[in-house]
Amino acid sequence: MKKLWLVLVICGACCSLFAQTDPLLQQRLNYFMEANRQLHFDSVIAYTYPKLFTLVPRDEMLEMLQNSFENEQLTIRLDSLQTDSIYPVFKMQEGSYAKIRYSLNMIMQLKDSSAAGKENDLLAAMQAQYGTGKVRLDSAKNIVVQVTALMLAAKDKYARQWCFVNLKDSDPLISQLFTKEIIDKTATYK
Repeated sequence: MKKLWLVLVICGACCSLFAQTDPLLQQRLNYFMEANRQLHFDSVIAYTYPKLFTLVPRDEMLEMLQNSFENEQLTIRLDSLQTDSIYPVFKMQEGSYAKIRYSLNMIMQLKDSSAAGKENDLLAAMQAQYGTGKVRLDSAKNIVVQVTALMLAAKDKYARQWCFVNLKDSDPLISQLFTKEIIDKTATYK
């Protein structure tokens, strides 16, 4: 009887956590993740937090994205992109916010055949940035990086619907986009 009661309590807790996720947040997040998965940059920009474009013009951001994933030296593909956690939505300063943890494999392929051997230099640079255990060469000599990252979902006076922006502690843009109170609140979710 105690086991049944414990199972019911756990199920109830899980249901209440699931119920806290805004269905519109989940829907827009799914669209955003799919746009990233397909590297459809116009759609990625459409789901990006609009205040960012007061700091970096939309056209410039689109061009940076396109050039990052496809240029003369390399091509980048995303694989296994998934949402790992959506933390509880919190309301602050007439807006709603949620921290999101996601993961993916970034596959980098050098284009230039004369770059043979340069993959080791890029591999070392990626290992220094992401950690040795998260970066490897696959059988086709592509560099595969396992990434776990954070983003912030926001719905406020700049974004009438849920929009997203990468969340990095060391990124100076975040403090220009959000108040210290919002950033501090976000940091409480581990």
